Amino acid sequence: MLTVDGRARIEKGNKTYAKGIIVRISKIEYLGATYSHAVKIVLVHAGKSKTFYARHPNRLWDEIVNLGDGTGSSGIKVKALHA
Repeated sequence: MLTVDGRARIEKGNKTYAKGIIVRISKIEYLGATYSHAVKIVLVHAGKSKTFYARHPNRLWDEIVNLGDGTGSSGIKVKALHA
């Protein structure tokens, strides 16, 4: 499960994040019914943050989570790392 201050490994990257790097999850915000129950997730790597979106809060429990950047052209897949 993805959690705030947790870590995740990029399983499928994009232009910003390469496959295999470890990112920190700095913020998870539930957007509610107005936004089709989407979830806003902020990932941080090397001091830079980028916002991604998951389709539904239940997706955060999946082993590999698909995240989109809101434009539909630059999605990634992440896998939560457990300590």
